Amino acid sequence: MKKFAIGLVVASGVLAVSAALAQAPGTASAPAATAAPAATAAPAPAEAPRTYLEKATIAVDGKAEYNGSVEFEFTPLGAAGKTFDVTVLAKAGRKDIAKDIHKELVIAAGSLYKVKLSGDEVRVSKASKAAQNFSIVIHKLNVSGVSVLVKKG
Repeated sequence: MKKFAIGLVVASGVLAVSAALAQAPGTASAPAATAAPAATAAPAPAEAPRTYLEKATIAVDGKAEYNGSVEFEFTPLGAAGKTFDVTVLAKAGRKDIAKDIHKELVIAAGSLYKVKLSGDEVRVSKASKAAQNFSIVIHKLNVSGVSVLVKKG
Protein backbone atom coordinates (compact mmCIF):
# COMPACT_ATOMS: atom_id res chain seq x y z
CA MET A 1 0.00 0.00 0.00
CA LYS A 2 1.36 3.40 -0.97
CA LYS A 3 0.97 6.58 1.06
CA PHE A 4 1.36 10.05 -0.28
CA ALA A 5 2.48 12.87 2.08
CA ILE A 6 2.61 16.57 1.38
CA GLY A 7 4.67 18.90 3.57
CA LEU A 8 4.31 22.68 3.61
CA VAL A 9 7.09 24.93 4.84
CA VAL A 10 6.80 28.72 5.18
CA ALA A 11 10.08 30.59 5.54
CA SER A 12 10.50 34.35 5.15
CA GLY A 13 7.19 34.75 3.37
CA VAL A 14 8.03 32.12 0.72
CA LEU A 15 5.90 28.99 0.52
CA ALA A 16 7.79 25.80 -0.32
CA VAL A 17 5.98 22.55 -1.03
CA SER A 18 7.57 19.13 -0.89
CA ALA A 19 5.96 15.80 -1.67
CA ALA A 20 7.18 12.33 -0.77
CA LEU A 21 6.00 8.89 -1.79
CA ALA A 22 6.28 6.37 0.99
CA GLN A 23 5.59 2.63 1.11
CA ALA A 24 4.49 0.49 3.96
CA PRO A 25 7.31 -1.21 5.92
CA GLY A 26 8.61 -4.45 4.42
CA THR A 27 7.94 -3.54 0.81
CA ALA A 28 10.32 -2.48 -1.92
CA SER A 29 12.34 0.66 -1.39
CA ALA A 30 10.61 3.96 -2.05
CA PRO A 31 12.04 6.71 -4.21
CA ALA A 32 13.92 9.37 -2.27
CA ALA A 33 11.94 12.35 -1.02
CA THR A 34 12.26 15.44 -3.15
CA ALA A 35 14.07 18.32 -1.55
CA ALA A 36 12.23 21.60 -0.98
CA PRO A 37 13.66 24.54 -2.89
CA ALA A 38 15.86 26.81 -0.79
CA ALA A 39 13.92 29.73 0.64
CA THR A 40 15.29 33.16 -0.12
CA ALA A 41 15.47 35.82 2.55
CA ALA A 42 13.00 38.68 2.29
CA PRO A 43 14.65 41.99 1.37
CA ALA A 44 15.14 44.46 4.21
CA PRO A 45 12.79 47.44 4.22
CA ALA A 46 14.22 50.49 2.50
CA GLU A 47 15.43 53.26 4.79
CA ALA A 48 14.36 56.82 4.07
CA PRO A 49 17.18 59.12 2.96
CA ARG A 50 18.65 61.27 5.72
CA THR A 51 19.06 65.01 5.67
CA TYR A 52 22.37 66.20 7.09
CA LEU A 53 22.34 69.70 8.54
CA GLU A 54 24.78 72.27 9.94
CA LYS A 55 22.17 73.48 12.45
CA ALA A 56 18.95 71.92 13.73
CA THR A 57 16.25 72.74 16.25
CA ILE A 58 14.15 70.24 18.20
CA ALA A 59 10.83 71.85 19.20
CA VAL A 60 8.56 70.34 21.87
CA ASP A 61 4.87 71.15 22.24
CA GLY A 62 2.14 69.93 24.59
CA LYS A 63 1.96 68.31 27.99
CA ALA A 64 2.41 64.58 28.68
CA GLU A 65 -0.83 62.87 29.68
CA TYR A 66 0.88 59.59 30.65
CA ASN A 67 4.40 58.25 31.16
CA GLY A 68 6.20 57.55 27.89
CA SER A 69 9.43 57.91 25.95
CA VAL A 70 10.97 59.39 22.83
CA GLU A 71 13.77 57.61 20.94
CA PHE A 72 16.21 59.69 18.89
CA GLU A 73 19.21 58.90 16.70
CA PHE A 74 22.05 61.41 16.29
CA THR A 75 24.25 60.61 13.26
CA PRO A 76 27.25 62.66 12.09
CA LEU A 77 27.96 62.37 8.34
CA GLY A 78 30.18 59.35 7.72
CA ALA A 79 29.97 58.03 11.30
CA ALA A 80 27.83 55.54 13.18
CA GLY A 81 24.61 56.82 14.69
CA LYS A 82 24.04 57.06 18.43
CA THR A 83 20.57 56.14 19.65
CA PHE A 84 19.25 57.57 22.91
CA ASP A 85 15.95 57.45 24.80
CA VAL A 86 14.32 60.26 26.72
CA THR A 87 11.89 59.12 29.42
CA VAL A 88 8.92 61.44 29.90
CA LEU A 89 6.88 61.42 33.09
CA ALA A 90 3.14 62.07 33.22
CA LYS A 91 2.16 65.76 33.41
CA ALA A 92 5.62 66.90 32.26
CA GLY A 93 5.43 70.19 30.36
CA ARG A 94 7.18 71.08 27.14
CA LYS A 95 10.05 72.90 28.92
CA ASP A 96 10.69 69.88 31.17
CA ILE A 97 10.73 67.51 28.18
CA ALA A 98 13.08 69.84 26.24
CA LYS A 99 15.39 69.93 29.28
CA ASP A 100 15.55 66.10 29.34
CA ILE A 101 16.21 65.96 25.57
CA HIS A 102 19.01 68.52 26.03
CA LYS A 103 20.71 66.42 28.75
CA GLU A 104 20.72 63.27 26.59
CA LEU A 105 21.69 65.03 23.36
CA VAL A 106 24.73 66.71 24.95
CA ILE A 107 26.08 63.23 25.75
CA ALA A 108 25.20 61.73 22.33
CA ALA A 109 26.57 64.65 20.28
CA GLY A 110 29.88 64.97 22.09
CA SER A 111 32.26 67.93 22.10
CA LEU A 112 32.20 68.54 18.33
CA TYR A 113 28.67 69.97 18.51
CA LYS A 114 27.04 72.78 20.51
CA VAL A 115 23.74 71.86 22.17
CA LYS A 116 21.78 74.77 23.67
CA LEU A 117 18.48 74.83 25.54
CA SER A 118 16.11 77.74 24.93
CA GLY A 119 12.74 77.29 26.65
CA ASP A 120 10.92 74.53 24.80
CA GLU A 121 13.53 74.23 22.02
CA VAL A 122 16.90 72.49 21.82
CA ARG A 123 19.32 73.93 19.26
CA VAL A 124 22.21 71.89 17.85
CA SER A 125 25.04 73.27 15.71
CA LYS A 126 28.60 72.42 14.73
CA ALA A 127 31.18 73.68 17.25
CA SER A 128 33.84 74.10 14.55
CA LYS A 129 34.23 73.93 10.79
CA ALA A 130 36.02 70.59 11.20
CA ALA A 131 32.85 68.93 12.51
CA GLN A 132 30.71 67.04 10.00
CA ASN A 133 27.07 67.85 9.28
CA PHE A 134 24.64 65.72 11.27
CA SER A 135 21.23 64.12 11.16
CA ILE A 136 18.68 63.84 13.97
CA VAL A 137 15.92 61.27 13.53
CA ILE A 138 12.98 60.53 15.82
CA HIS A 139 12.50 56.75 15.77
CA LYS A 140 9.70 56.43 18.32
CA LEU A 141 7.38 58.92 19.97
CA ASN A 142 5.37 57.16 22.64
CA VAL A 143 4.02 60.11 24.65
CA SER A 144 0.35 61.01 24.54
CA GLY A 145 -0.32 64.75 24.33
CA VAL A 146 3.18 65.73 23.17
CA SER A 147 4.57 66.53 19.74
CA VAL A 148 8.28 66.71 18.91
CA LEU A 149 9.57 68.29 15.70
CA VAL A 150 13.09 68.37 14.24
CA LYS A 151 13.53 71.33 11.91
CA LYS A 152 16.36 73.03 10.03
CA GLY A 153 18.21 75.86 11.73
